[in-house]
Amino acid sequence: MSPYENRLNSESFRRIALIAAIKPSAIDQLSSILTQRPDALEPELAAAGISHLHVYLKDLGRRSVLFVYFETTLLDQEAAAQTLKTSSNWWRNIEAHLLAHPRAPAEDLPWQRAEFINVIADNTDREHPKRKACGLISGVRLESELWYRTLHQTNWPGVIDQMKRSQYQNWTTFMLEWDDELLLFTHVEYLGNDQFADDALMAADPVTQRWWKHSEPCLYAVDGGKDNWASMLKF
Repeated sequence: MSPYENRLNSESFRRIALIAAIKPSAIDQLSSILTQRPDALEPELAAAGISHLHVYLKDLGRRSVLFVYFETTLLDQEAAAQTLKTSSNWWRNIEAHLLAHPRAPAEDLPWQRAEFINVIADNTDREHPKRKACGLISGVRLESELWYRTLHQTNWPGVIDQMKRSQYQNWTTFMLEWDDELLLFTHVEYLGNDQFADDALMAADPVTQRWWKHSEPCLYAVDGGKDNWASMLKF
């Protein structure tokens, strides 16, 4: 079986990414709602089988996107967005400021579930006191999709080892097509004290450098920046 099928059969939970666009006039109002996350939300979600909810926002100019990452014991992945929707008034307030992805399953459910591509360094310490969640976004060149997928079904051991030495865990990446673009959304957790120094160690690693020679040409910066991967604002 494929690595993905093996993971589906061996894990008792699913990693989910939901993506939606933000109404152009609603970014400030939505940001205010996101910062007022209710204290009771996590217990409500836990009762529905949902944990480790992280929300990220990125303004790309031509569109602004919301990336929601969470984990769920509900193995029916298509039901995950509906479960989240009915769990909290706070969540329904968020949805009022969103535009549906073209393939969203219903008018009243603006989210589209992104395709799970890969997870690296998933031997996770979820209770680590310094755990810092980060969201990243990039674009995949259409002609490079097959090669990028192939690379991430055969992750190099040296790359994984260096990620762990650089204090990263649960590096989970999703893909979603949007009009004529392929977008990548990544949720990752950092456990160290000096992310700049640990990133420098990763960049100096010879195996990682060889990996990037294959993977980085597949990507482009969706925000017009110099780096293929752009940080998203976390709420």
